[in-house]
Amino acid sequence: MWEELSSDPEDRVCVFSGKKITQKQLFTSEIEVEHLLPFSDTFDDGLANKSLCYRQANRDKGKQSPYEAFGQSPKGYNWEAILERSQKLKY
Repeated sequence: MWEELSSDPEDRVCVFSGKKITQKQLFTSEIEVEHLLPFSDTFDDGLANKSLCYRQANRDKGKQSPYEAFGQSPKGYNWEAILERSQKLKY
């Protein structure tokens, strides 16, 4: 999943916060696998519905869609930047 964020390790970032995710961080509590659309609503546990993100971003998103959580660009998040980063994710 980490490698799918970008072919360039320097561009592998949390889709929500835009903060870089290093290989060293992958197996720490700082980074989580999250469901883009809430599993509790979609029951979709497939790879296309998962991404890596910072734990805090996952907590801020909660059981909401990315738009519900970040569509109004709450403090620390920029919806336009999230959209741009999401376009780079594999489908």
